[in-house]
Amino acid sequence: FSSRRRHTRSFHVTGVQTCALPIYYKPTDKLTLTMGQFGTHIGYELIDAPLNFHYSINNTFNAGIPFYHLGLKATYAANDKVTLMGGVVNGTDNINDNNRGKSFIGQLTVTPATGLTVYLNTIQGNEGNARANGSDTTSYFGVLDLVATWQISDRVGLTFWGMYGTAKGEFQGGSYLEQARHWSGANLYLTYKINNLFSIGTRLEHFDNRQGVRALLTNGKGTDVQTMTLTGNVTLADGRLLLKPEFRFDHFRKQTGSAGEQVPQQFADADGNFTKNSQSTIGLAAIYKF
Repeated sequence: FSSRRRHTRSFHVTGVQTCALPIYYKPTDKLTLTMGQFGTHIGYELIDAPLNFHYSINNTFNAGIPFYHLGLKATYAANDKVTLMGGVVNGTDNINDNNRGKSFIGQLTVTPATGLTVYLNTIQGNEGNARANGSDTTSYFGVLDLVATWQISDRVGLTFWGMYGTAKGEFQGGSYLEQARHWSGANLYLTYKINNLFSIGTRLEHFDNRQGVRALLTNGKGTDVQTMTLTGNVTLADGRLLLKPEFRFDHFRKQTGSAGEQVPQQFADADGNFTKNSQSTIGLAAIYKF
């Protein structure tokens, strides 16, 4: 585990899987320009499994934030403690622009002390679909995001990730939201390196989508979830082979109905009926890097 700067992710998650490589240009030692399709700067977890401590991705990553953007951004390293990034993009997770409006993305990275790095991230813009007559709907999509990583010692690492999102209007073909609705996530990560071969870490998460604006739902209704993940990391073959045994527990808000009514929950029981609002999962991932 170590403090990390945002990694670039370039991929397409809908339809046929493709890879679009962005174009980089570095006019000075401090300034980098990026154009094309690039992974989002928002959040702590990444799409590439070897770069995450935990193998399973959390609900905040999966349902709370964008995956990628298409546009232009500039990153300026003011000094070894402060880096600024700003850009203009078509939107989120959409190669084809859905309207004439653009979204602003930004990131402030601050390293106030050795081992401690703080990232402030955002996207702000109009994500409403254009109408057949060429006019754009009035809508809003915005995310505010904070990541703080602290390498306490050579063995112990601590990270906090929190985000808050707002949407209003029509978002990429979804239902029209008359009033602004919100979702949020909070995550705490703690890792301990026992030796060069084995590390262990835990992730505690609360993701709130009770207003139902994001895809994580129960029986078509908004929900929230508490998740605990415990993961081991075994590093073999000079770091090329990673083994990740993992235990995960998800507990969703229990859906209720009128007296005596059986309401479907998030998970199926042994009979295949959706009567459970919590689930335990045990798994083992083997990842080979080359």
